[in-house]
Amino acid sequence: MTTSVPVRKASFTSAQDIHDWQQRISLLGLKVALVASLAVWFSAIRLPLWLDETVSYWQVSAGFGQIWARQGLSFPAYSYILWIAKSLFGSSEFALRLPSIFAMLGAVYVLYRIAREFFPPDISLIVTIAFSVHPIVIFAAIDARPYAFGVLVVNCAILSLLRWIRTQKATYAIGFGIASGAIFYFHYLFGTILAAFVLLLLASVRSTQWKSFWPQFGKALIGFAIVILPVLPRLAYMFYSRGTHVFAAPPTIDDLFTTLAPNDSI
Repeated sequence: MTTSVPVRKASFTSAQDIHDWQQRISLLGLKVALVASLAVWFSAIRLPLWLDETVSYWQVSAGFGQIWARQGLSFPAYSYILWIAKSLFGSSEFALRLPSIFAMLGAVYVLYRIAREFFPPDISLIVTIAFSVHPIVIFAAIDARPYAFGVLVVNCAILSLLRWIRTQKATYAIGFGIASGAIFYFHYLFGTILAAFVLLLLASVRSTQWKSFWPQFGKALIGFAIVILPVLPRLAYMFYSRGTHVFAAPPTIDDLFTTLAPNDSI
């Protein structure tokens, strides 16, 4: 009595093991590349503060009680975070830039979770690496300004929106509304992404699904309204006095095309 089946099974298992090891090595290499891409951020971490970063320091230098008065038109959420960092770690360049580093690290992680909504782990890591080495991300990651926090809440809003569309769970709808409102706490211009969120909803939700989406959409709006309420007075003032805050000419359609296709590509 002879059998040859175990030999074939052993060779198949060996080939599968090789494939698994190749995948593990590939993922390990991508993780190392991700760490290296994050390390690029720190090349200029101890350089002197530039003008806008100096303004951030001035806004918190007189203590907690003066932050609101020194903030100007922006909502002071980032200034209070910066004040906490200054109180705990001092006024060095590194200490003042530390909140942005942690915020951008959070944004990188959330972006990886966003990529995992569409891709396997290896492709998601490649997407995350490409994001981490982008010059604007490198700049914002060590800038003592609110940009990194703006990126973080935008990514949180995107992840919540994608999961809401996929699962139709009210918790993700509420999270999306809260995160969308929190965008305005760090940078008003980042709020323009809300138009893209609306377009994504209209494109992703079929007409037959809106009956079940409307109640959840209402919960998202309630969460958004509650969060954005403290920001509305400053937004309204900036809108009604907009002519006194700029000296440039009104934007034209050519400016729009230049923004969408920069570097003289049109």
